[in-house]
Amino acid sequence: MPREIELLGCSGLQISDSSDMADDAAAVVWDSALVLLHYLSKRQREGRCLVSGRPVLELGSGTGVVGLAAAALGASSVALTDLSHVLPNIQRNIQANQAAIGSARVAALPLSWGDPAHLREVWAWFGQAEQHHQSSAPFNLLVLASDLAYESATLPALTKVLRSCLQGQTQVAEDSQGQGQACSPQQRILLAYEEREGMDELWEEALAASKLEAHLVPEEEQHEDWRTPEIKLYWVQACSPSWSSGLD
Repeated sequence: MPREIELLGCSGLQISDSSDMADDAAAVVWDSALVLLHYLSKRQREGRCLVSGRPVLELGSGTGVVGLAAAALGASSVALTDLSHVLPNIQRNIQANQAAIGSARVAALPLSWGDPAHLREVWAWFGQAEQHHQSSAPFNLLVLASDLAYESATLPALTKVLRSCLQGQTQVAEDSQGQGQACSPQQRILLAYEEREGMDELWEEALAASKLEAHLVPEEEQHEDWRTPEIKLYWVQACSPSWSSGLD
């Protein structure tokens, strides 16, 4: 039976786990995903929506719940990415939530973190999806990710793809509408991460090696009913002398 996810200010979502992947981490909705999507919902309630009118890329989508929430909250286009065997369930959840998605363009796309060709295909999809927007505003991609790393072996590939996402946004901006749109300084990665023993220092080392820095979203800024000290929300960006979320 589908799980109902309620969102403030918009239609709720119906999310199905995958019975075909009973032992796969991508088969279920994880707590970090719920903390992240309810943070997005809270921001909308406060009139500070992070996703309205902007393209969104979700990494390691699993069931697709976070990206679908972004679409329901007003994102212009959303790419839900994961390994190929995960995509059929994501596609089923896209189809089941058409009413909530509304006019957003949403696609399930393959993305293996070690495959540059996959990432190029994602950028090409965004270039096409955003062509119908006649705005002169900079291409303003938001990258969302929740609970992607469970063991140290995955961290180098993960941080490399996070870095590639930030760099690749320039390519999308140039390709979209063929007008050479400038990248916005507001481009960020919003990442939810459940603490696991021994992983915190490894996370910091992997981010530093990829020249990335993470800035904690204070717990008091998160959804009052969907927050816990064990799950952290971070803004991730390329290392810089000074930092501001630029989104308030």
